Amino acid sequence: MKTPLIITALIVSICSYTYGQNGNFEGTVRYAFKYKDKTEKLSPKEVKKLMGNQQIYYFKSGKYKSKLNGAWEKTSYYSGGDTLHSTKKEVRALLWIYLKKAPPGEVISYKITRKAKRIKSWKCDLLEVKTTEGTILYYFHPQYPLNPESFAAHKYRFWDFCIQKTGALPIKFVYENNNEYLEITAEIIRERTLKAALFKAPRGYAKVKDPQWKVASARKD
Repeated sequence: MKTPLIITALIVSICSYTYGQNGNFEGTVRYAFKYKDKTEKLSPKEVKKLMGNQQIYYFKSGKYKSKLNGAWEKTSYYSGGDTLHSTKKEVRALLWIYLKKAPPGEVISYKITRKAKRIKSWKCDLLEVKTTEGTILYYFHPQYPLNPESFAAHKYRFWDFCIQKTGALPIKFVYENNNEYLEITAEIIRERTLKAALFKAPRGYAKVKDPQWKVASARKD
């Protein structure tokens, strides 16, 4: 009778180590990255060169840092608040997006399909979202949780809504509207302890509103 108790205690211990007390996954996710600029300001060749084909996310305590492997070396920092900061190579500025401002479009409908698709070794559920501007496909697995409270202000690309409905990080995320197509697909997920300093945006830079967000806001209005 003692063996089940020991196993249960071990599982609880591992989960507490990996996800902490706030129910958030801690570790890294390497995604294959695809992006299409439907406005044609950037050609597919330019997009691949500047943005790359791979994106790494670091998650900890409801925060994340992401980095693209393109020439821009675009790095984004989300500290759990209402602002997303990012840097680009050779740009001496800290770009920012106010996350509480709603993105273009509103949610019309959504549905969740259990065990919809196998991606790598993960049998994923699927959240499908229809908005007035486009569609979202959010594949997820409960093994990698995110606390919705930590992302309540993250309205950019409807992450607040998606995480509220799924409680998990995306294994695959497809976001499409009239202006852009974005797709990220997890290749490797590693649970690991990360240092808090990793998630701090660099200091000493002038803060400038992200020009891409200005365009998106203008279109919405």
